[in-house]
Amino acid sequence: MKTKGMIGFDRRIRLEWLDDVAQWASEGLPLSSIRERIYHALEGQVSGAVEDGALRKTFTVLAHVWVNVPEKIIPLRDEGIFLLERARGKERLAVHWGMCMATYPFFSEVARQVGRLSNLQESFTLDQVRRRVVEGWGDTERVRRSVRHIVQTLRDWDVLISEESKGTYSKNTPILIEMPALKAWLVEAQLISNEASAVPLRTILEGPALFPFRIGRITTKELEKNYRLTTFRHALDEDMVSLSGRTKSLP
Repeated sequence: MKTKGMIGFDRRIRLEWLDDVAQWASEGLPLSSIRERIYHALEGQVSGAVEDGALRKTFTVLAHVWVNVPEKIIPLRDEGIFLLERARGKERLAVHWGMCMATYPFFSEVARQVGRLSNLQESFTLDQVRRRVVEGWGDTERVRRSVRHIVQTLRDWDVLISEESKGTYSKNTPILIEMPALKAWLVEAQLISNEASAVPLRTILEGPALFPFRIGRITTKELEKNYRLTTFRHALDEDMVSLSGRTKSLP
């Protein structure tokens, strides 16, 4: 069994909540103010009182995505806020998706398994996703429950469609990503999530964890406009991409 750190993402999360927290983070509000606002916004939408833990746990997930991010992810988060302000329509979902992948490897793992199943068959079940996830994370009640919460979240985000048979889902039409800066940012988020060194660019763009999106072609020149990425050619025709290690742009 592989050990990949905390599960963390163990609640059902709505996009509008992520939008609110990202907006308040962009305004520089302190965590205490954001907590007060999200508690007020979620009142009546999350079962249980604050002291019961449900509301507190939901806030913890939201804050870890956009506010209390690990230090190494701060540059990704800051550009994510910038991209949210410029993304059009459903492209905004890709920004939240990238932050969820980068801050919660468990979210990324569930997304990867959902993507793999949806590539193999027209529809799949929650139990099929669970069986694949527990192979790496352990067959515990928390893992099983968290998989359910994430799959329900993906349905709420309209990237999955509920079929007639209970607990059965299919993939919705992928969202076209056209903004080059967002494409490069998603590549960065995937590298962070995988803790990868160098990966074939094609592997990331066509990877199952990004199944809700159709990213299409991006040039190495466009990638390297993101100063936190670097590219090189492997063999004759394989473009590789890795994190550059830079946290500040070159003068």
